[in-house]
Amino acid sequence: PPPIPFSQLLPTYNTDWSAALSSGRAQIYGLDTHQGRVRGRGDSTNGCTVIAPLIVHEHLKSSGGVSDDAVVAVIDSYAGPHLNTIRTKLGLSPTALIIPSDVHDHLVDLKILSQDLFVAASGGNILDSDHVNNFIAGLNERKGKSAAALFFHAHVVCVVKMNVGGECWYDLIDSLPSSHPGTSTPSGSRIRCKSADVLATCIRWYAANKLTPADKEFCDKSAWDDGMCDFDPRVFQGFVWADK
Repeated sequence: PPPIPFSQLLPTYNTDWSAALSSGRAQIYGLDTHQGRVRGRGDSTNGCTVIAPLIVHEHLKSSGGVSDDAVVAVIDSYAGPHLNTIRTKLGLSPTALIIPSDVHDHLVDLKILSQDLFVAASGGNILDSDHVNNFIAGLNERKGKSAAALFFHAHVVCVVKMNVGGECWYDLIDSLPSSHPGTSTPSGSRIRCKSADVLATCIRWYAANKLTPADKEFCDKSAWDDGMCDFDPRVFQGFVWADK
């Protein structure tokens, strides 16, 4: 059968996510900051490729899960100096985007990220359930805490896994500012998903709503092709680290 047009899939993704929120299986919290809020040496503008793996580090060294205060410290204080160092080393402008591999090499050299704790890299079509489930399987490969940097559409978010009362909960932490109910100032987000299935629903909703009209038209006209994935707006990469 022909593929379902994206225009028909998007309402389904939004409805599924709304149902998860309404049932309490998912919750969205605003953070007290966002990337680029602090200027000067601590400026984290376009710093998501550094922010996400630093949150991974903070999560893995925490006792039960990375705190909001630790996330804020990463965004407002820790990320900026690393961004300055990497951009200077690569000859980039002060707010240039940096590819994840350059950041990971830098953080491994400083022993902030450990190769011993690296679990897997995965990727593919973020709207394909099998590809997303493969990414989530990497988060679940080890029983303890795990976390990932998830790269999609020129942005990186962090996904952390925690054990809560014998269940696995997941938070998708986004440093970009967005609006939240009850607040007047846009801020970063912490999106809690209380099962792997809800996380998959969240990722589909998050990704689908990031696509531009031109992206959606491309998706309707072009089937996924692994050989052409570098030119496909649906492509994602996930890098997972976990406690041993």
